[in-house]
Amino acid sequence: MTKYLQNAGFKQSVTYVFAFTGIDPKGIAIVVIYVDDLIITGVECLLTYVKKELASEFEIKDLGELWFLLGLEVVKCPNSLMLY
Repeated sequence: MTKYLQNAGFKQSVTYVFAFTGIDPKGIAIVVIYVDDLIITGVECLLTYVKKELASEFEIKDLGELWFLLGLEVVKCPNSLMLY
């Protein structure tokens, strides 16, 4: 997965090696690898593109919006995400 994301133009985080950012004139996309899950966030048009590209290379299933992460509840607010 790491090599695939790097070859697709994503930059690997120096501080968190399982986080990758892709920057495009339309915005940014962030992919975080956690065990066998991917957390993908960013501008909507890039999300669609990234998911489509990943699906062409890997067997993936879109589970929708993130609700829980590491035992924390994720709540979407108008301009941010809150963790409880």
